[in-house]
Amino acid sequence: AGHELGPLRERWVALASVKGWLVRWLAGPLTTALDALRVDPALPIVITIGRGRLTLRTALADPELRAVQSWLRLFETALREAQRVAEVFAVLPPPPAVADPWPTSTQPGERLVRSA
Repeated sequence: AGHELGPLRERWVALASVKGWLVRWLAGPLTTALDALRVDPALPIVITIGRGRLTLRTALADPELRAVQSWLRLFETALREAQRVAEVFAVLPPPPAVADPWPTSTQPGERLVRSA
């Protein structure tokens, strides 16, 4: 809900399958970094975490060093905060098991190997 996003509610949307995880991830330095980000509101920005992989996607018409460094700092903050929250959730009981609906993914250059 918008009121839960605090200072981010005017410019950001947040979705998660585990609301408590998302709330903890956005608490503190990540919210500060996102709130301080000064970019064109029409610029598409997506930060996702799935299957242990953090991804930040945006458009850069001219990928100059300063812009890339700025995005890298935001990414590093998001990563650090995700690691912090993962440690908190590691001590909580695991959620009930469900069938994995997603196929195995690979990194570029890796070969997908399925066991029988």
